[in-house]
Amino acid sequence: MATIKTGAVVISWGPGIPGRERRMLEVLRQVLAYAERLVAQGRIEEVLFFVAKTGPNRDTLMLRGDLETLAALLAGDEFEGYRQDGMLVVQDLQVALWAGGNPRAVTDGVGEHAAKLRAHELV
Repeated sequence: MATIKTGAVVISWGPGIPGRERRMLEVLRQVLAYAERLVAQGRIEEVLFFVAKTGPNRDTLMLRGDLETLAALLAGDEFEGYRQDGMLVVQDLQVALWAGGNPRAVTDGVGEHAAKLRAHELV
């Protein structure tokens, strides 16, 4: 069965909490060091960091890799500790697990879904 095997943990946040800006920068440094350790250990493939230039004031960190490994990271104590640290220094911290990546990963998953629809005579 061809299901989507890759994805990303997508972490985004709004502005820093007033008065906690210095701590916010320290937490961000710690989280980026953690993400780089995950790459060095081969647990994730890539770390991407985006700063909003237009639109809502939301910065984003993406950890890209194997979907099952990413899900396990989310359930781990170390990730949870960093998530809690982030909630104390920034507004509207959001964490999501996304499936996909390159277009082939997505089209394979969509093809499998279409086959299920046909099997159930829904299309």
